[in-house]
Amino acid sequence: MASAAPRTPRPSPWLTRRRAVVASGVLFAVACALPAVVSYNTGSRELEPMWGHSMLINGWVGPIAYLWGWFANPLLLLSLWMLAKGRYMGAFRGGAVAVFVALTTFTWYANPVPVTGGGSRSRRLELSHPTFGFFFWMGSIALVPISASLLSRRDAEAKAATTASKAS
Repeated sequence: MASAAPRTPRPSPWLTRRRAVVASGVLFAVACALPAVVSYNTGSRELEPMWGHSMLINGWVGPIAYLWGWFANPLLLLSLWMLAKGRYMGAFRGGAVAVFVALTTFTWYANPVPVTGGGSRSRRLELSHPTFGFFFWMGSIALVPISASLLSRRDAEAKAATTASKAS
């Protein structure tokens, strides 16, 4: 009779959820500490890096230029809260919407940001390219629906195994 290999203990669901939330928070903090995008200033004709923390503080005014990407941040917070509480479906849906909203940042290519400082009303900031901070930010957001999906599947498998063992 062959003996079954011993099962390695899995960390508790609470601990795993906590790790996912902390990992997302760390990615977000790193994103704030790095340049997020480089914009081209049509007034000074120079490339200007825009740091993540500056975009976090000032991004809420984006709808003035039809830019909605900043609003992924409150959705991220809501999704992280749902993930931490084990509400996987809500975390998945909120995280997926947050990813979509964050990707609208690329509409900046089509809608340059008007800048009124410096006396010139024709001055605009055009998106040149995203940098590392942007990708860390996207990673912090994408981690939520990915984690929710994996943790939901894992919990369903654990419940099925428990039900099967009780039935036999």
